[in-house]
Amino acid sequence: MISPADIRKKALRQYPTFLAAVLNKTHFFPLYIKGNKGKANAPLEQLYPALRRLLENAKVQKGFGYSVQLKTVNTRHAGEISMPDDIYFEHVEDYLKFIEKEAEFLKFRTLVQQTRKQVPHLLSYLGKQPLLVIKHLDIWEEVLRVLIYFQENPKPNRYARELPIEVPSTFVENHQKLLAELLEVALPKKAIHEKEKQFERRFGLKVIEPLLRIRFLDESLSPDLPHDFALPISHWNAQNIKPKNTFLIADEINFSRFPNHPKSIALLLSKEIFEDLLRLPFLHSSNLYFWGDISVAAFQQLSDLRQYFTQVISFLMNEKELEVYADFIEIDRKTADLDVLTLHPAERACLNALQTKEGHQKLLQKHIRQAYLESCLLN
Repeated sequence: MISPADIRKKALRQYPTFLAAVLNKTHFFPLYIKGNKGKANAPLEQLYPALRRLLENAKVQKGFGYSVQLKTVNTRHAGEISMPDDIYFEHVEDYLKFIEKEAEFLKFRTLVQQTRKQVPHLLSYLGKQPLLVIKHLDIWEEVLRVLIYFQENPKPNRYARELPIEVPSTFVENHQKLLAELLEVALPKKAIHEKEKQFERRFGLKVIEPLLRIRFLDESLSPDLPHDFALPISHWNAQNIKPKNTFLIADEINFSRFPNHPKSIALLLSKEIFEDLLRLPFLHSSNLYFWGDISVAAFQQLSDLRQYFTQVISFLMNEKELEVYADFIEIDRKTADLDVLTLHPAERACLNALQTKEGHQKLLQKHIRQAYLESCLLN
């Protein structure tokens, strides 16, 4: 026979459905609990203790909780006995006190009323996943303030920390995932940059742009600009440069020593700015060359880079360099999970050559002599 503990487990499983009913203003009670109501022909030494536990913990005894509706059953061994027919919660108060959710629900109901008044567009969405409010009870009022601000000031063009909202200065930054989910519902499409994935850009906030450093390997490309300097990425677009070749170099020393080359630039690369590089129109029309170490990490970086720029070609990352500079090859015993789906056959062959029983081989590009570098650049 079902026990009070089993009834509580089943009642708790209905909690999200109950909250959704509150959000959607639909009837929920009486809530019937399904389960084993016991068999009248069961041994009395098993039946009576289970029935007694069930009834002693029912509303009629405790003043709250589940009610038990009994029915009379004829048995051979005991004549007429009363057995459970239905087990149910009649009222919301009985239910909440039994599952110990009274205080939580009171706060939930207050916040739902506030949401219904301030951001009614959310109610239908929350009705499908009401636990979203429960999980964020402590910050929901702040969440509503942010949503209201964006509704009244779409695409505000401010930094997240300077928004004039009564929330902690880092609140928007710290709760981007939740806010993004709700802003998608609360805002009209015209208030969202649909093609953007980054939170700030998608919802019209200012972004602190990373500085991008470029060296001009041909002075004719930059007659009025310094030979080597850094700017925010968006500022580079205003320079209207049109390099035929762009060498993407991950190491600062190798970037600095890279030889001059006609109609070419060198760009100091970091993985963090891959996506930002898409904002540079001149890169989409330039021949792109990636120069990194001959290592597992560098080939992973190359593969990642190709997800943004399919035209990237590796430079000095071949088995030939492994042969020429064999004396400088090191062993890296660190393990790595590879996801190098975009490597070309020659690159994959070089990567495979790095695999040994002792670990991954690697050749740092600092060992490539300047004369060798210049000769390969001319060929």
